[in-house]
Amino acid sequence: MCALSVCEDERLKLAINLSFSCSLRLGELLGLTWDCIDISPEAIEENRAYVFINKESQRIRKESLNALDGKDVLLVFPTNHKKNSTVRILKTSKTESSVRKIFLPKSVANMLVDWKAEQDEMKEILGDEYMDYNLVMASTFGLPLGDGAIRGPLKN
Repeated sequence: MCALSVCEDERLKLAINLSFSCSLRLGELLGLTWDCIDISPEAIEENRAYVFINKESQRIRKESLNALDGKDVLLVFPTNHKKNSTVRILKTSKTESSVRKIFLPKSVANMLVDWKAEQDEMKEILGDEYMDYNLVMASTFGLPLGDGAIRGPLKN
């Protein structure tokens, strides 16, 4: 039996499909933003829908962040707990060869269209409570997801 046929978690289905069809590492998947995706109706119809991979999400130690002095760091996400010794960041890709444009199968492009519509609906419902970081894989409130948000459900 195929794992996708028994998966009821829409976020996990999308994550699995994006990971396999685009050969994404988990950090790349979690760092994917809507401005790096073309899923316009024309692009889907003409088989040129794509994702552009140029950044990744990563959790690093606060002292490592200070040592980096902003190098390769695009965004530092706010933390809920001041006592945390780590922080989640959005950073540039590790190497130049990691930056790539990947064309999407129509099925995955259409999944992204549906996912975007659900996310936009949630933004409208939550209003100012939605923290919009433009992330494809975001929490209900728009915050970045940790690795466990994908790994945990995947194990189940």
